[in-house]
Amino acid sequence: MNNYIHHVPGRLRVRIPALKRNADRAERLAARMQAHAGVVSARASAVTGSLLIHYDVRHAGSEALLSGLHDEGLICVNDVRPSVGGAARDVDWSQRLGSKVADKFIETLVERSAAALITALI
Repeated sequence: MNNYIHHVPGRLRVRIPALKRNADRAERLAARMQAHAGVVSARASAVTGSLLIHYDVRHAGSEALLSGLHDEGLICVNDVRPSVGGAARDVDWSQRLGSKVADKFIETLVERSAAALITALI
């Protein structure tokens, strides 16, 4: 299982199965995360089993937040892809994701173009 869902600087969403169908635990975790320095807001969902954290990048980082969740036994470090090294590492991750999306788009475009060409020739 992969706990890490989505991260952009200032916003981190983590899937935590222990929160699913456990509203009390989700509420307590959101309150604890809200108390962390630099956290602007934290919201946990017992329906989806995820935690959404908005934080000030000048005062907190995704690595520290994920480390805190690990220390509480809520996520496994091996299942998380933290952004190491701050914003530069985050940009690298988002650039790689953007590249993958662009590659898939081009691949789909070429496949459709080829199918249209074959159809036109027949």
